Amino acid sequence: MATFLAVQDPDAILDWTIDWSEWLVESETIVAAEWTGSEADDITLDSDVFGTTTVTVWVSELVPGHLADATVHITTSGGREDDRTIRFIAKEM
Repeated sequence: MATFLAVQDPDAILDWTIDWSEWLVESETIVAAEWTGSEADDITLDSDVFGTTTVTVWVSELVPGHLADATVHITTSGGREDDRTIRFIAKEM
């Protein structure tokens, strides 16, 4: 599982995209994606969408000074599964 670090203002509502195109094999696509947030109430995942090679989540309501994770689990047309996590640092900007 790969983890990426992102800084976001606690009051912002922003979209974050992970591109899987370099990981996917030729002709393979994403057929399912499910996002989950940290177990604590320190992040809100407003909505999400996936395409053939990318997944996007909209994030809001981060708690200032806290770390929060958004993890996506994907399944591909080839039957492979994997996770990626974005670790957010909530910082006033």
